[in-house]
Amino acid sequence: MSIEVRNVNKQFGAFRALNDINLDIHSGELVALLGPSGCGKTTLLRIIAGLETPDSGSIVFHGEDVSTRDVRDRNVGFVFQHYALFRHMTIFDNVAFGLRMKPKSERPDEATIARRVKELLEMVQLDWLGDRYPEQLSGGQRQRIALARALAVEPKILLLDEPFGALDAKVRKELRRWLARLHEEINLTSVFVTHDQEEAMEVADRIVVMNKGVIEQIGSPAEVYEHPANPFVYHFLGDANRLYMGEEHHILFRPHEISLSRNAADEHRPAEVRDIRPLGAITRVTLKVDGQEEPIEAEVAKDDASLVDLTRGQTLYFKPKAGVPAHLS
Repeated sequence: MSIEVRNVNKQFGAFRALNDINLDIHSGELVALLGPSGCGKTTLLRIIAGLETPDSGSIVFHGEDVSTRDVRDRNVGFVFQHYALFRHMTIFDNVAFGLRMKPKSERPDEATIARRVKELLEMVQLDWLGDRYPEQLSGGQRQRIALARALAVEPKILLLDEPFGALDAKVRKELRRWLARLHEEINLTSVFVTHDQEEAMEVADRIVVMNKGVIEQIGSPAEVYEHPANPFVYHFLGDANRLYMGEEHHILFRPHEISLSRNAADEHRPAEVRDIRPLGAITRVTLKVDGQEEPIEAEVAKDDASLVDLTRGQTLYFKPKAGVPAHLS
């Protein structure tokens, strides 16, 4: 089920939430709406769902304009940040809820519902929890049940609003990898909102980078990271170092785009080691460079030769491996 967003505008009082948004989402694609708080990504998701009405513009599902259709008639599944499970119902009944609420003419019999719920619980790998209640589950388990419930009614489109935002970092990482694998299996057109760059890069087929109600760039994770369209995209998608090459000129580069040496070498500049921070497979070294206030952060493999017996206050020599194009700096 493809989605076309055409010339969509939305204003809340004096605040312009969306400004002439145009977006094509292909059938079976997993697209991330990525941007800072207040950029319009959740408003856009709600307009696609039918929970909000645009001031102008249209939403088209698979060639059919659904702009005036009620949310109940758009056949979309929803997963929110805070699960929204019914606390008084078992997990089985939560997942079955949407099927049991269908109009009588469309409602499956209980045997069919039981089979469908069993399939979904197996798909989210929680078939052994059907008789439990939501408060007996972990946050990650509850979110997987919320996804099973959204899929129960066989939606044409799945919309996820910060689905893992309320979870701790380890569970979030596990769940987004699980979501990516699940999406490959079910091949359902999906749109999810996130402000987490790593989440978008790891899960999405394409990323829509938004800022202040406009789309800054659309592309694959590799495209937006390697070829950012403007300074906002470059800075939003990861940490950046700024190295001044004189009063008027500077270059930008990522912490991993840097080589370190213990000895003076060609084109390497000296800097004082201010901090050494082991971060698992990598180590982050903070450097103070003469002539500028901003520190330089380098991220290198934990077994990098430059780190052997390195202590604060010592001198290291560094060289950016790449500088970004002038229009991004």
